[in-house]
Amino acid sequence: MDQHLRPDKMIFVKIMRLIKRSFKVFVTIFASTILNNPPMNHFTLRPSITALIFILVLTCSFLIAQSSNNIKFGERPPINLDKVPSDAYEPGKIRIKLQQKLSGFSTGKEILAGDTGFVITGHAAIDDLNSRFGVRSIKPIFAGLYNTGSRTMQFAERHQAWGFHLWYELKLEERADVIAAVKRFEALAEIQIAEPEYKKELYTSIPTGNSERKDDGGDLSIIQSWVPNDIRLNEQWHYHNTGQQGGSPGKDISLFDAWDIEKGHTSVIVAIIDDGIQFNHPDLAGNMWQNAEGHYGYDFVNNTSNISPGSHGTHVAGTVAAVNNNGIGVAGVAGGSGSGDGVRLMSCQVFTSGSSGGFHLAPIYAADNGAAISQNSWGYTYSGVYDQVVLDAIDYFNANGGGTVMNGGITIFAAGNSNSSGAWYPGYYSGAFSVAATNNQDQKAWYSNYDIWIDISAPGGETNSVSARGVLSTVTGSSYAFYQGTSMACPHASGVAALAISLAYRNGLVLTNNELSDLLKNTTDNHYTENPGYVGQLGTGRLNALAALLEVQSMLSGVFNPQNFAANPVGTNQIDLQWTKNLSNDNVMLVWSLNGIFGTPQNGTHYTVGQTLPGGGIVLYRGSGTSYAHSGLEPATRYFYRVFSYDNLNTYSSGVSKDATTFCEIYSVLPYSQDFDASNALPVCWEIDDNQGNGQVWQFGTINNGLNGTSGNYAYLNSDAYGSGNSQNADLISPVFDFSDYTNIH
Repeated sequence: MDQHLRPDKMIFVKIMRLIKRSFKVFVTIFASTILNNPPMNHFTLRPSITALIFILVLTCSFLIAQSSNNIKFGERPPINLDKVPSDAYEPGKIRIKLQQKLSGFSTGKEILAGDTGFVITGHAAIDDLNSRFGVRSIKPIFAGLYNTGSRTMQFAERHQAWGFHLWYELKLEERADVIAAVKRFEALAEIQIAEPEYKKELYTSIPTGNSERKDDGGDLSIIQSWVPNDIRLNEQWHYHNTGQQGGSPGKDISLFDAWDIEKGHTSVIVAIIDDGIQFNHPDLAGNMWQNAEGHYGYDFVNNTSNISPGSHGTHVAGTVAAVNNNGIGVAGVAGGSGSGDGVRLMSCQVFTSGSSGGFHLAPIYAADNGAAISQNSWGYTYSGVYDQVVLDAIDYFNANGGGTVMNGGITIFAAGNSNSSGAWYPGYYSGAFSVAATNNQDQKAWYSNYDIWIDISAPGGETNSVSARGVLSTVTGSSYAFYQGTSMACPHASGVAALAISLAYRNGLVLTNNELSDLLKNTTDNHYTENPGYVGQLGTGRLNALAALLEVQSMLSGVFNPQNFAANPVGTNQIDLQWTKNLSNDNVMLVWSLNGIFGTPQNGTHYTVGQTLPGGGIVLYRGSGTSYAHSGLEPATRYFYRVFSYDNLNTYSSGVSKDATTFCEIYSVLPYSQDFDASNALPVCWEIDDNQGNGQVWQFGTINNGLNGTSGNYAYLNSDAYGSGNSQNADLISPVFDFSDYTNIH
């Protein structure tokens, strides 16, 4: 039959047949067909057509390989190299990624300079630049991955599909201009990417406290929830805030109630990408992960399986999963019930006391060894810079992490401790889940970064005035200390994420990484009353472990919550509410209250508009719509809402909450007065205008040596809190007044 086809049709048929086979099989068949049978039904392929077919099939094969390996890279915005400070990157080296056609560039080993003084590769354009910049060695930067354990070798083909074999590090002569080298190498046709290696740092906390036990922890005996017997639990206000050290009761992650639902599952692995964990710490040893060779992880700085412990990583690990209910020390968020049955801690060491490295390797190792969560409390020393190879590794973890307990991994990053906004990578990256820090009054911690890219906030503590206002966790020397930082906030989120995965997996549900991310963001507590100068810049709110687990329970029931719930005031007497129905297209029930207290609808019960739920909340709407206008409201009043999905059997989801405040009316009646005694928050209808744009804004309360001759709270700008040399320029703006009926105002 083929003899009746036109030659171009025959070529098309052969391409379509061959692209369904693997690349290796194609190469064999293609070579046999072209080299051994040139006539091929009485026509000969021109060299150009032969090359075209080969390129097309190579392209199709590459795309098929990409698809089967779930390859998806995020955004890579350009970096203006001319504006990058010289101390933002490592001297004497650059990294390059070769084009696919040069995949056989080396044998996978380091190439050293010979008698010429520079590396000769046999590629003239590359060698010319090697000579110009004195390239002393060229090393494949992912080769060390295969020293980390037997399991990693199983995924070598997947690593190649992701292009990791194309990355190399070039060591330059000591005085070489790194930025000039990057520009020249990237201009070569043989090279996809060239970049400096940007410097990174732990978001180092300041350990101003010590390991002595404090007594200002409140009485845990009156708590009705499950409470472990860890002797310093009462000092962990970030789990259960009873007002310790002047904190605000209830401004915590609601962990005690969450523990009644889930305490952690041993199949869930959290990779602590940090400095090393003290794996034999009495409060950590029972929850440490081990691989088939008996190692607790890998030291990527020194290329060894021997972890060298550091206090920062040990502190982070303790917050995630210190062993619970063992009668000593502290509790971990997902530390189990007392028999070493918490989630597992994998130590991926990328910092030592004097060096760092392996940031591109640790996420890959973690994914290949079954980690579901990548916990990161580090970042770059300058905003606006990133390593593309590190973002590639994050993308790899997100696509291939999760182990057996989740579909895909989640990468959680601290937002940074610079008390500023800006593109602070990697937390800024769309592939990262970023966490800002709050203090024990739910206010932004003084050091925490802030911006619209933040996903959520979590307790990070403040030790600058009182050490016990920090976060208490494990440190090296089998000890404990209070630290502060977004480094401390981030593992709270990782711990709650681990609880959510544990609960789902224990009950036969495998979450996706996107579902987990949405779940964490949609179940926070609104803390913007305490942070009026940062509205929209500290994520959706402060982490709530109980609400997150209740959402998982609703997913297990088969009735998912509505999505994208929003409440927006549109005047002095109306709030508009919108939502998206769940994937099952279930109807919704909307409930409101003035105090934010809502009960739980009873499954099987049909509620009607105007009916009050058991425990609180009045039904406002019930039906198939996706919006509602709540009108007839009072000006300057905060209204609370909760929306539930329900199925045809009146089985209800856990519900999602929002609140909004109606606009302020224009004041026209005098006299007018305002005190600030009701709370430490900005009064309704007042505004703060941060002209400096650095978050140094008006606060409410009292301070030492503050205002004299008065009692109660007052408004103040606390310049002492921001240090010498910083600027403050913020307006405190009253409500709007209409004085048209008055002729003499004073």
